[in-house]
This record gives sequence, structure tokens and C-alpha cells, in this order.
Amino acid sequence: MRGIAKQTLAIVDAGRYRAPGGHSVTIGGELSAAVEGTRMFGPGPVPVIPDTDRFSVCEVTGESSPEAARRLPARDPAAVAVLDVASALCATLLRAARVL
Repeated sequence: MRGIAKQTLAIVDAGRYRAPGGHSVTIGGELSAAVEGTRMFGPGPVPVIPDTDRFSVCEVTGESSPEAARRLPARDPAAVAVLDVASALCATLLRAARVL
């Protein structure tokens, strides 16, 4: 994992990476947009406006986050959010789900 983290930081610093096919992929624009759109909330409470026109569903499945992100809009075309948490937590949740 540390190796992947180091590679990720090197890619971010360079603003590009070498794809498996050998060509260079530039991510500078996307990276700038991500940094510009980043907001930090806390450490105090975040104001919440209750929504009455929608509901949330939480699922623990045995698929990857990208797989779920592709599957969910097919089931319901409304806005979908996929929370990608650390692998250890995912494994813990999957084990807990199997017990239930």
C-alpha cells in the first residue's frame, strides 16, 4: 500500500502518468478542478437541511465500488453516490453482513 501511495503522490506532483500502453496521460486539468472543488467542513457540526423528497439506502455488497457505481444507475437512474471506504473496513462489513 505504501508503494501505491508513493506512486499516487508522484503522479499528482507530476500532473501526469504513463499508461500501460506506454502513452502519457495528463491529469493537470482534472487535478486542478478537484482541488478547486474540494471543501473542508469541521471540526464543528455541518448545517443540515432536512430533505423530505428523497431517502437513502445503504448496501453492503461483494462487488467493488466501480462495479456498484455502474450497476446502480441501471436499477434507478436517479442520482447515485457510492462511498468507497478502506479495504479493511469493507472486509469487516462484509463479514458482518454474512453473519446477519
